[in-house]
Amino acid sequence: MTRRTLLVSGICLALSLLVSRRCMANMRIVKLENFWQRVFWSIRVHRSKTTFPRTLEDWRLDNEDDPNRQFEQGMDAWMFLQPFFASRGYTLYDKPDVFAVMEPRPEPALAPADLRTYPYARTIPPDSHSGVRNNYTMICDKSSLWGARDTLGRDVVIKIISNADKPTDEWVILQRLNSLELRQDSANRTIYVIEFITFDNLIAQHFGTYQMFSWDCAFDPPFTTVSELMEVTKAYLEALEFLHEHRIAHLDIRMHNCGMNMFAGREASRASTVMRKPEDVRYIMYDFGYSSMYPADTDISSISDTRYLGFTHAPTPEGPYNPFKADVSMMAGLLFGFVMHAVEAVPEIEPFFYRMMDLDEDTRLTASEAVSEFVQIYRGLTVAQLRTPVDSRWTNNIQTKHAPDFRALWQQMYGHLDDEDEQ
Repeated sequence: MTRRTLLVSGICLALSLLVSRRCMANMRIVKLENFWQRVFWSIRVHRSKTTFPRTLEDWRLDNEDDPNRQFEQGMDAWMFLQPFFASRGYTLYDKPDVFAVMEPRPEPALAPADLRTYPYARTIPPDSHSGVRNNYTMICDKSSLWGARDTLGRDVVIKIISNADKPTDEWVILQRLNSLELRQDSANRTIYVIEFITFDNLIAQHFGTYQMFSWDCAFDPPFTTVSELMEVTKAYLEALEFLHEHRIAHLDIRMHNCGMNMFAGREASRASTVMRKPEDVRYIMYDFGYSSMYPADTDISSISDTRYLGFTHAPTPEGPYNPFKADVSMMAGLLFGFVMHAVEAVPEIEPFFYRMMDLDEDTRLTASEAVSEFVQIYRGLTVAQLRTPVDSRWTNNIQTKHAPDFRALWQQMYGHLDDEDEQ
């Protein structure tokens, strides 16, 4: 039998399966634009020995009894989808031997530096004298995220973000932030989505990789001068102002949602300051899974929310709160932990941060007011002040005077203390 005959026979079999009433009653028809891919993946899912996720909730399913099993289920689904993403130019990372640790496959090889420009991450130059080697091991404990490398050797992250028939706020927000108009805005310091891809009823986003992937946490590499601390503060205050101008409240402003365009993996905390040169570094915010967006004409001073916010820098809001003012407080709490290394050279920053964290929402600064006030502080610094050395290597995350103690914070978040803690 010729190869062509076999191909025709296979196609006929596939068609007969799809039109069979019995098959249609029991088979999940995968929704894809291309007919032949729809046939192929419907049969593949039907014959799979594992249960393939149908909805976003299936990907995010928590397993409190065995978190490892939750990750393994997601891992199996990603491995199942390898041919789908390969057909779109992405080679998924290898299935990890160690829980949540994955590495790129040998091919395609990592692209040269001149191809890994924004939105892709820089790696540490071999001649940086940083004493740090780039480590491409990637760590992820969320089953809805997976690493991949495109045909040119550039690393990306693929994240399942929405059901197609029930758009999540995250998908709507990312579409808005990645519109042509906002992408051209230099104030837009948010994650750059390379493309949205649909598989069945699931929407996946591909973006230049970030923290724990190829965009490290913005606060991991040590700061060495006051000027570096001023630059990172200015960048994130302006990023927040931009979001609020477009009526987006982030509501999850934490270290792991702030990135910079470099990747050293587990070595990032020892990386050379050569990566923080103002002309090269980019600071961004990402992960809008808990965010809210309001109509463009909304008066943000009148908005209130009641969803839980896990403050670690101050008491968590009780009752209704303004989400935009909450953002300002969270941003100040995050920056305070690192930028206070500059307080001896720039004493004005401490009262400034406390105005951003004012426990009274009515007198707390807005994002725009914070930018304006900080710029005045920054412009008033001398060259000597800006060049003042700091060392953030061993003393990150300085606590605010509003921060609850560990026991109070644990009770606030979990409602109880373990027996061991109480003894």
